[in-house]
Amino acid sequence: MSIIALLRGGAPVLNKGVNMGKVSFVFALHNHQPVGNFGHIFKESFDNCYRPFIDELEKHSSVKAVLHYSGPLLDWIEENETNFLDRLNILVEKGQIEVLSGGYYEPLLTLVPEVDAIGQIKKMNEYISKRFSQEPQGFWLTERVWEPTFPSIAAKTGLKFTTLDDSHFQYAGIKGEDIRDFYITENNGDVLFVFPISKFLRYAIPFKLHNHIIDYFREFAARYDHTIITLADDGEKFGVWPGTHQWVYKEKWLAKFFEALEKNADWLETITFSEGLKRRRARGMVYIPTASYEEMMEWVLPPDQNNALQELKHKLEEAKLLDNAHDFIRGGYFRNFFAKYSEANAMKGKQFYVSKKVNALKRGKARDEALNNLWMGECNCPYWHGVFGGLYLHHLRRSTYDCLIKAEECADKASNTVTSEGRIIKSDINFDGVDELLFESDVLNTYCIPHAGGALFEIDYRPCTFNITDTMTKRKEAYHELILKGNKKKNNNSSGVSIHDLKKAVSPEIRENLHYDSHIRRSLIDICIAPEVNFEDFKANKYEDLARFYDCDYGYGIRKRNLAIELEAEADVMTKKGTSLMKIEKVVTFKHSTICVEYTLINKGANKLDFCFGSEWNFNFKSDSRELLSVKEASVQDEWSKLGIICTSEDSFDVWQYEIKTVSQTESEYCLSTQGTSFLPHWHIELQPGEKKAISFQMHVIEK
Repeated sequence: MSIIALLRGGAPVLNKGVNMGKVSFVFALHNHQPVGNFGHIFKESFDNCYRPFIDELEKHSSVKAVLHYSGPLLDWIEENETNFLDRLNILVEKGQIEVLSGGYYEPLLTLVPEVDAIGQIKKMNEYISKRFSQEPQGFWLTERVWEPTFPSIAAKTGLKFTTLDDSHFQYAGIKGEDIRDFYITENNGDVLFVFPISKFLRYAIPFKLHNHIIDYFREFAARYDHTIITLADDGEKFGVWPGTHQWVYKEKWLAKFFEALEKNADWLETITFSEGLKRRRARGMVYIPTASYEEMMEWVLPPDQNNALQELKHKLEEAKLLDNAHDFIRGGYFRNFFAKYSEANAMKGKQFYVSKKVNALKRGKARDEALNNLWMGECNCPYWHGVFGGLYLHHLRRSTYDCLIKAEECADKASNTVTSEGRIIKSDINFDGVDELLFESDVLNTYCIPHAGGALFEIDYRPCTFNITDTMTKRKEAYHELILKGNKKKNNNSSGVSIHDLKKAVSPEIRENLHYDSHIRRSLIDICIAPEVNFEDFKANKYEDLARFYDCDYGYGIRKRNLAIELEAEADVMTKKGTSLMKIEKVVTFKHSTICVEYTLINKGANKLDFCFGSEWNFNFKSDSRELLSVKEASVQDEWSKLGIICTSEDSFDVWQYEIKTVSQTESEYCLSTQGTSFLPHWHIELQPGEKKAISFQMHVIEK
């Protein structure tokens, strides 16, 4: 039986008398918890996964493993379970485990500034050298996000090898059973060894019975002598993923697997990566294109393309063509997460902007403190979304901005570049080819995007290192189609089931919230709606904006003396008699912790305008939904923090305020998550041709 057949789940039937070769198995696990995750998650993961794995490994001294622990997890262990690291060091000294390096705070190494990538790897190298009796030789590549220039980054850190999925090698043209042992690649003469990860093992361990896995190795042993097979995957599969603690430890899957390895040790041995490099030469040269693991490249696709790809793969599988076509069918490119999600791109832009400030500092205590906060803000988890919550997890985004703003605070204080009065500068902070306008003071950062509705897309309250406008747009995801059609996966409640095969429950409330926003959730968004639109329709996006000023490219000017931005745009407003051209002029002035807004609405058309005009603000607050009528002051208080906003105006206004809830998924469930609060002060406007109307209000940031 071929290896391809094994990938389909079969088991070999070998002829008696077949000469068995030697197989070397590298068993590598990556253990990680993101910066900003809840303390109880660290504790539960340690108790259910990280500690019991080592408990079992210590009982089987002939079984070797390669382990990687990310910096956030190591920091927690150092503070809470330091004896565990002493136990690891004993295993290192015995030669039973090898410890992998990597970016300390688990950044996407080719997607952060190179100086930070190198700095983070060196920080991890130094930690491993001091804490364990070993100099690191290789590293874990975060999410296996590979770009061909990476060998040059690795060369500057002294590391020799990493691991990539077998699909990476398939995309490079290497076929089937040649994807084993290890290969060598290079960039500008900088070389790096790469070990291919077996997809079969990645899906089989720890979900298939151990005899199926031994049969997989036996098939290689029947064909080759002294070959290396690698598994490198998430350690959380051994106790954190749903049902796996019961399956792996209480039902003793791991103990039985280790026993099976020991029983077959005459032809199947466990080794470390470094031992493999010493024993063999690379199978050959390979140049690997940009790629990540197969699922990641599907998640990055727009929803309709993702679903179309799944349908294509399903049809090829039914026609028994998928195995031959797999090498030529792939999803997208990781960087497109930043095109897919404006929120991820905004964080990335902030990260690069702050990195320039921090890395410009002279060496010293201030720079070290700023660097560490910056690097923590580069943790990859909230920058993308797939089967894990990622970007949709509010507390991870909150932590990222907290770290980045702290780093910026350190840098600005050390360089004396920001004052209490503030400054307005131009910068293409989000890499869209057009300058944004950044107001910076020692109290507020406020970023304006004139060419996208003249909106504000980040407001940092620096005393609390809090991005007040960090929310999420309600947008379509590929898995929403499963929710609408009904999840057809088998409802398998057994412990040994992969997160990719779990059937997830769908509540009526989740179905009710599957509606999407017409525009990106920023703030200071100019809204024009018909007077008959009510609060419930607005919340559910069951309305049509009469002018879509949020799509307009606003002209702008900067008042440097009183630190204000002047913005203006024109658009046709729909009326009962047709359309009428309207001009919006708005002046945004920044004063300490207050943003002052002055609007002038001018009817430049021939028809009367009768509509409700609103200024939409989306805050990173958890607050009640409510409707207020004819008020001159309204406040939004955050249940998560000590911050709030008070909106005041000399003219009476109505308010629609409601929670922003998104439907997303994690590895175990579909989630209806509160992402913040939308706040819409609005006014009923009637304008005859040539008439104008002035509106002004202030947004005050307050601490409880």
